[in-house]
Amino acid sequence: MRLRRFCLIFNNDNNHGFTLVETIMYIAFISITIGLFVGFGSQMSDLRAKSSVIMSVEASGATTINFLNDYIKRSRQVLLPLANASSTNIVTLKMPDSEPDITFSVVDGILYITEDTGDPVQITSSAVNIKDLSFINTALPGQKDNLTISLDAEYRYHDSKAYEYSKLFQTSVSIR
Repeated sequence: MRLRRFCLIFNNDNNHGFTLVETIMYIAFISITIGLFVGFGSQMSDLRAKSSVIMSVEASGATTINFLNDYIKRSRQVLLPLANASSTNIVTLKMPDSEPDITFSVVDGILYITEDTGDPVQITSSAVNIKDLSFINTALPGQKDNLTISLDAEYRYHDSKAYEYSKLFQTSVSIR
């Protein structure tokens, strides 16, 4: 009876809290769980940033190509580049009678449009850098002008891998 009473008293004294090993295990488990959540959140943030960068470059490139196509189709003649000449990074278009001639050019990675001798107007976003823009007039003498356009765009502010993205857009368009 005495031994039993001693065991009950001994067992009750040890059940009043956690041991040091149990406490360390719980702290480690909680730390690992928090670390996993923080890592997952950081990775999701990087993926969201990458998605935003891709959409920005894709939208800007596609809009720019469509904008150039519309002006080239409406023009009466391509003044520069000349037919069957080497590529240029500037295109000058003779527009219909009442409209001024148009020139497209890239300055510091931004595409500008200039009417005759007017001031250049920015077309592309400053967040997207136009690395290269080239025009080739593939028309043969006596044919309507046909331009091949190559536009290489990238996201301008890429301090990390999440923000690195570039794309090459190419198209051909003929004067109507």
